[in-house]
Amino acid sequence: MLAADPSIAEDCTFRLGNLCLLTEVNRRLGQLGFAVKQEIYAASRLETTKQLSAVDEWGRKQIEARQANMAKLAVATWRFQ
Repeated sequence: MLAADPSIAEDCTFRLGNLCLLTEVNRRLGQLGFAVKQEIYAASRLETTKQLSAVDEWGRKQIEARQANMAKLAVATWRFQ
């Protein structure tokens, strides 16, 4: 992925769409590959994290799509009057 998109780490590492909530395993996963993390995501009790296990690959396109979806969820959850 880095060879195909060298700036992805700088552009996307800390974007909301690239972050997920994990419980006790967060530090242990670190920079492991996405395929390894998918098994952990599948076992999560958190639905937004569990959904990541169904994604085939992880790159800029998937990060942007997830971020857009999370923004919609935020608006629906935290409506401002």
